[in-house]
Amino acid sequence: MIPYTAANSVTFVAKWEGIDCQYRTNNDGSVQEYTVKYGEKVNILPVTKDGYIFKGWYYGDEQITNEQGVCLEPWHYSEQIELTPKMDLITYDICYEVNSYGGKIVHEGISNRFFSFEVSVQDDYCAPIITAEPDNGYRFVQWSDGSTDPQRQDTNIHEDITITAEFVRVYNLTFTAG
Repeated sequence: MIPYTAANSVTFVAKWEGIDCQYRTNNDGSVQEYTVKYGEKVNILPVTKDGYIFKGWYYGDEQITNEQGVCLEPWHYSEQIELTPKMDLITYDICYEVNSYGGKIVHEGISNRFFSFEVSVQDDYCAPIITAEPDNGYRFVQWSDGSTDPQRQDTNIHEDITITAEFVRVYNLTFTAG
């Protein structure tokens, strides 16, 4: 360092050329490098992961971008930082219910007129096995989607679904000859 002696007042201004930023994709663990200029509003590409929705890039608990990867504020970091994506699990509800009378739905030995399950990529979008069981004096007819098998396990669920078990009353007729 060379000493400097000023004859007049001097102002020194630091000029930020760019700062390196790293962000993890969380898909394969790789780290992407990105150079950002101080005070610049940047776009950092969102990441995708099957079964999840991208909510933004974060620096610790601080949200840096929105869901589209657009910075919420001009870049104000003067050091290298590491960003992490926030990903929310996408879930779907599958509900099984009984029409107004005549039976119940059984799941793992528990009987009820209504069951609701949440499914996601974590369970391959599959609902558990359930069975429509008629009450005495009733017969299972079908599920509201047309399936006539009283036992079912729905798979490949990618929307909220409600399925109703339909039962009908069975009458026993006795004929007496006479």
